[in-house]
Amino acid sequence: MSTEVNEEELSKRRALLLQASRDMAFEQMSVGARMVPFAAGVNREGEIKFFRFAEVDTQVPMAEVYSDTQNRMAGAAKEGSVIASTTVAIVEDSGLEDGFQTAVGVHVEEPGFSRMVLAPYRIDPGAGEDAKGKLVTGEMIAYNVAPVVFAG
Repeated sequence: MSTEVNEEELSKRRALLLQASRDMAFEQMSVGARMVPFAAGVNREGEIKFFRFAEVDTQVPMAEVYSDTQNRMAGAAKEGSVIASTTVAIVEDSGLEDGFQTAVGVHVEEPGFSRMVLAPYRIDPGAGEDAKGKLVTGEMIAYNVAPVVFAG
């Protein structure tokens, strides 16, 4: 197999993992669930599995839940049970473009690759008493960050 094909497959896996993680976060919010940090991992067979290590009603600060989630995924990476992962949480950032102040943060990692992707969103209120809000998403922003899950 050529290096180009391998890089293409890795890129596709990262994109699929990112999309699945982002969609899972928006799905949780769309049903009114509290967004608690969670993770996704790709096993050696190429399957994506989701993990949540804290209950929705946890009183633990979200930053601690996020850190614990990353630590647990790092343990799974060291054991070899995941070959790529994401850790996902809500990020408040008044510096986002187009008036967005909140984003789903998806930290995508695998050996030699670590990016944070912010998926800005807001919920515009609906009209009338029983109207549902509308999810409005912005353009995703990606930047390099230090690895955590595959740091070692």
